[in-house]
Amino acid sequence: MAKVVGGLDALRAKQSSLASQRDTAHSLLVKARAALQVYLLGDNDGDDRAVAALQAKVDAALSLLASLDTAIKTQGERVADAERQLADEQTKAARKMASEALALDVNSIESQLKPWLAATRQLAIALEKYGPFRFECGSISSFLGNAANEVEIAMGVSLPDLRGGVVAVAEGRERAPAKPGAVVKTIAPPAPTTARVYLTASVAWYDDKGAKFRAPAMNDCDLPLTLIAKGKAIGAVHELNSDVRRKSHGSRAPTVPAWEHCRWLNDNPLAKTDVEPIMSSHFQPHPGVGKPYTIRQSAPQTPATATRSVTRPDGGKR
Repeated sequence: MAKVVGGLDALRAKQSSLASQRDTAHSLLVKARAALQVYLLGDNDGDDRAVAALQAKVDAALSLLASLDTAIKTQGERVADAERQLADEQTKAARKMASEALALDVNSIESQLKPWLAATRQLAIALEKYGPFRFECGSISSFLGNAANEVEIAMGVSLPDLRGGVVAVAEGRERAPAKPGAVVKTIAPPAPTTARVYLTASVAWYDDKGAKFRAPAMNDCDLPLTLIAKGKAIGAVHELNSDVRRKSHGSRAPTVPAWEHCRWLNDNPLAKTDVEPIMSSHFQPHPGVGKPYTIRQSAPQTPATATRSVTRPDGGKR
């Protein structure tokens, strides 16, 4: 095969060289024709010898171009024949490899047959003597004996047929057995994070990134699994097969509710719950901070009755 490949490379190189020569010859033809036209259209006395010389260059270029075209065509046929020969050699090599692999497999099968038949029949004989003692042992013994006999008869036909297949593959009368395809492992889909439920109240919730969502009442909704229990606890979430949904589903248009009309199922996970104290150098801690102290409060006293003197018009006092 290496010889065929080398010959094909040489033929292709020659084909490329001829194509390059043709390009050069075509350029010469164009120049010769242009020179002849310039001379014929120029101011001269029409010297026949000059015209003949220019025409001879044109004819020579035409002849060379035609010869190169013929050579390129012939070389193309040679390249095509070499390519077919290479393809045939590659096909023969592939058939030979496949037939040899098949022959090895057939030899391996044949080498395993006799030991298997002997071991199977030996096991059948060992179980047969316990047939009267245990029914299952007798049944297994009978099955193994029959299987060994049937396999031996079938392999007496299959082995010669397989060996004939080895020859047929080598000669190209049959295709080589197809190799088993690669096992494609399927990737399990991700576990669902939501479930479709029915709402009897407009609800709102936050996702783990702090984004807000809302859904209208009397409509179905894909709700996160972690919030379904909370929704059921407040009476806003029901299963799709519930009586509540059968009675009221679709009774209200799926209009987006206002946030203030929704019942929140969770809090914003990004919101800060701990407020940091304001620290400033302008404030000093109270000296009593952190020390226990006692406050005593006395019982409220009844206010005393106030008196005053009033002078009457007659001069008396009361």
